[in-house]
Order: sequence, then C-alpha cells, then structure tokens
Amino acid sequence: MKLGVDQRVKNTIQTIKDEINGLDYYLKILSISDAIVRADDIDLEERKNLDTEGILDLILSKLYELYNDGKYHSIKWILEGNGVKLNGHTEDWDYGRMLEDRGFIETINDRDVNAKLKLEGKYAIEQARKAQVPDYSKISDSDEELKTLLKEVLTEVKKSGYGQQIIFDEFDELRKDIPHLSKKSFGQLLKSKLGDLVAAKAFDKTLASDIFKQFTDQMFPF
Repeated sequence: MKLGVDQRVKNTIQTIKDEINGLDYYLKILSISDAIVRADDIDLEERKNLDTEGILDLILSKLYELYNDGKYHSIKWILEGNGVKLNGHTEDWDYGRMLEDRGFIETINDRDVNAKLKLEGKYAIEQARKAQVPDYSKISDSDEELKTLLKEVLTEVKKSGYGQQIIFDEFDELRKDIPHLSKKSFGQLLKSKLGDLVAAKAFDKTLASDIFKQFTDQMFPF
C-alpha cells in the first residue's frame, strides 16, 4: 500500500529525529573519552596500568559525568575511550557485575554490558570527591603571570561558545583579588568560583576541570 504524503513526511521527520538522537549519544560518549579528546592531559601509560579498583573508579567517574541523561552506556566503550584495554571478551561484564553487587549501578545486557549510575553510586562519587584535597603548590608566584593566564583562559572560554556575563564577572573579581591572595587562597577561590559557575550552568564540569588544571597542573573533578 502506497503511503500518503503526510505519512511519508512523518516517517522522514522521525528518521531525522532518530539520527539526531544517535548523534547526540555518540557526542556524549566522545565528551567523556579522555584518550580521544584530552589525550595530552592524561597519562595514557598510567591508564593502561590501572589496577582493578582504579578501573572501577574510572567507570563510576565517567558514569557520573553521564548521570543526568538517565541512559545506559556501554562499559566497554567507556573503558576503551579512556585508554583502558580489555583483556578478555567478558571483562566488561565482570566490572559491571562487581559495581552492581556494590549497589552502585544498574545494568542491561546486550552485545556489551550497558550501565547507568544509581543514586547510591552518585553519592559515593560525590563523597569521594569532597574528601579529595587539591594541591595548590604549582600555582605561579607571579601576579602578572596569573593575570595573563586568566585573560588567556577567558579568551578560550569565549571561543568555546560560553559567553555568559557571570563568567566574566567572576573572573574579573578573581583578577582584582590576586595581589591580596596567597597561592593556596587563590587556588581555593578559583575552585569555589569554578564550582559556582558549574552550578549556575555557565559552563560544564569538564571545562571547569580543564581551567583548574591550567592554574594548578592538577586535574580536579567538579
């Protein structure tokens, strides 16, 4: 039976929507794939040599970044995109089972094991991050260097498509405070302002971590 024009249009629109949703999913996976988008910022050799607990922590951390979409994500894709080589066909299933047994994730099994973070897992990640103590020792001692770096960071932020006025206001306040701050105080204030900007959805957690690293030479999750 030949479809009418209206039905063909509806089918075409649905096909386009499905393709857009598929592309959106792959872009999200790409955004948390450090070995692809942040290869210069991580130690790939260290990733290859992670022990079991380190791999489990990495899976949880990446699922945390994907938590808000409420979807299931391939553990195999997460690991391969972050520089972890699987040693067997069922190793991703084993990691999924271990995390599920701990009550941190839910899984569904297809060709790969797919997982999403439960609230218990989200809470565990947040508590672990609160306990993490940043190292501010590598922040520059030069006020002028810090001001120059702030200017460069703002330029990069703007080029990335983030232009809310709150970003520039927060960084301008930070720039004015530089002469009165120790390295530790500057680092703490920077961390606080980045956290506030993430909470205000002025930019995302990944960008906040990248900015923090430029000043401290340390990756810190937000």
